[in-house]
Amino acid sequence: MSETAYRVLVADDERFCREAIVEALGIAGIACDAAASGAESLRSVSRDPRIGVAVLDLALEGGLELLRRLRNERPMIRVIALASLADQNLVLEALRLGAVDYLAKPLHEEELVLSVRRALGSFTTQVAYERLRGRLRSLDAWLSELVEATSEEGRGLAWCAAEAVADVLGATKTSLMLLDEDGSSLRVAAATGSGLPPEEMSPVPVGEGVAGVAVTMDDVLAVDDVTADPRFG
Repeated sequence: MSETAYRVLVADDERFCREAIVEALGIAGIACDAAASGAESLRSVSRDPRIGVAVLDLALEGGLELLRRLRNERPMIRVIALASLADQNLVLEALRLGAVDYLAKPLHEEELVLSVRRALGSFTTQVAYERLRGRLRSLDAWLSELVEATSEEGRGLAWCAAEAVADVLGATKTSLMLLDEDGSSLRVAAATGSGLPPEEMSPVPVGEGVAGVAVTMDDVLAVDDVTADPRFG
């Protein structure tokens, strides 16, 4: 789902400000819901899982408590705090509670739209990452069978697993790597999209490269750019 498919909640008890924010974001192509109270905000978020960003006026009654509840009930939601320049202590507390940005009132429309777009992009990325992690974990039970399988059965399962991962992730290249008996390196058991057969691919020492680092972690490892990641320098 693209970031434009997600919605923004505007929580402000001042009708003029609330409607102005909704209008500015609407012109920018960003769908919004509006709320005039904390209770109304929580109802909107509980009803609509598409809400990924909340623009919250900290002057709203119980504003900080609302921020806290939003973050507790929807940990991935991005909250942008609004406050006057005189409310810096309030802003600092909001940032400590997990707000991703702060905008001073009166608002500048361009700054508002840029902040909301950044927050939507961040939310969309995390949703995609969590979905990917769930898909990969769903393969764990199947892949674990490779460890117990005979050599011939293992090769067949390895190819099936590599093809399944490619299909699930929409990847053009995948490789399934298994630890050697001494646990010091990974060897390629099956690969898709590569011109080399697995037996001609070099083993990867544990702790080196993306695969070698990933095997030492107890979680999914997502890397946007290997060349820019200090772990692989």
